[in-house]
Amino acid sequence: MLVALAVFAGVGEELLFRGAIQGWLAQHTHDAVAIVAASVLFGMVHYLSFTYFLLATGLGVVLGVAYALTDSLLLVMVWHGVYDMIALSASVSGMVWGAGWINQKHIVCSSGWKSPIR
Repeated sequence: MLVALAVFAGVGEELLFRGAIQGWLAQHTHDAVAIVAASVLFGMVHYLSFTYFLLATGLGVVLGVAYALTDSLLLVMVWHGVYDMIALSASVSGMVWGAGWINQKHIVCSSGWKSPIR
């Protein structure tokens, strides 16, 4: 199930953010503008916390540069899928990237805020 989720997210999101958004912007602006704009949108869609927004935006920049240099959607789809698989595996094992940690009694966010799990 996690593998399918990682694969579908990698394929779908890269078709949207790199293929459609970055691709369209690159035709109408400079590549750097296209990469940054698509990456910020990518980060906003993945907002869990400000920290994770920055992480997702940074990953978007890396994927965007890789796509701009190679013109390979397949490369960034696989790279995204591998990242998602690692992140999902980590969250299932108790860690939530950028948002904090989950233990059996509380969710502890990176800001230090604690919420009981009900």
